[in-house]
Amino acid sequence: MLNNIQTFFSVLVLIFSIGMFLTVFKEKKGLIDLFIATVLSLVLINLNFWYLTGLGITLILYPLINQKMAHNDIVTYSMTGSILTSYFVLILYQTYTLPLLKIIIAFTLIIMCLLSVLGIFEKNIKKFFIYSNLIQFLFVLLDLSIAKLTGKIGALGIIQIFNYTIAGSLFFLTLLILNKDKVNLFSEIQGHYYKDHTTGILAIIACVSLAGLPGLNIFVSEWLLFVKAFTIDPAITIIGIFIALLLFIMYFKVIYILISKYQTQKSKTNKISRSYAIILGILCLLFGILFNLQFYILNWVLQ
Repeated sequence: MLNNIQTFFSVLVLIFSIGMFLTVFKEKKGLIDLFIATVLSLVLINLNFWYLTGLGITLILYPLINQKMAHNDIVTYSMTGSILTSYFVLILYQTYTLPLLKIIIAFTLIIMCLLSVLGIFEKNIKKFFIYSNLIQFLFVLLDLSIAKLTGKIGALGIIQIFNYTIAGSLFFLTLLILNKDKVNLFSEIQGHYYKDHTTGILAIIACVSLAGLPGLNIFVSEWLLFVKAFTIDPAITIIGIFIALLLFIMYFKVIYILISKYQTQKSKTNKISRSYAIILGILCLLFGILFNLQFYILNWVLQ
């Protein structure tokens, strides 16, 4: 099973890294960081010293410390860090019996609430990226903690990071494509949907998926989480649904900004990166509608 899990997480790293490379290779900015983060992630995941993947938490937190980083680098650190740390927590939970899981769940829910509120009112794109990634990673931690409390880490343990890699990659890549000038404020990308309708539609798909709307892939993860959590403590599910509502507001804000100001000016987009984004968008829809396909893949990983 371990080999399957290592392969699974390696594929998740490549899904993001390939899309990121196709998006930034013409700019040549962030390529070195992307190469280092990708190679480091793949090496650490496939080493027998799984605890070294705990270094992924430094990748997640580093953009918080250094917010002067370029947009590309924040995205690279955030996504690879989340995948690495998710692998670390998965193996940690599978290996050890951990106390105080309910306290971990409580703190996770509180932090998610706070970050969601910050995201709703955040005007800076870089900070929004950071908050969004932290929230989605905390969803992974919440899934794993609930799965551990139920006594068996099955599909619930890996379904969130699986879906987040697809929807999160789509979200980051489409926003990077639409924000070609890499401006820092959302007000400066107002109406950018009309500059590139296809990428704009894909960005909307990513947003509604991350918000957990039915018919998209992350809804499946959240539904499974809330059902399992209800058997442990209904309060977890109630707070989780409240967080989902906050996330809907948080990501709908991005949609509103993109479509709220009509612009007649069109812009040329790298067709290769847009084609890759289209594939990710199709996967968001496919795994949301044909949700059993998700479970088929994840059950194979856990064999």
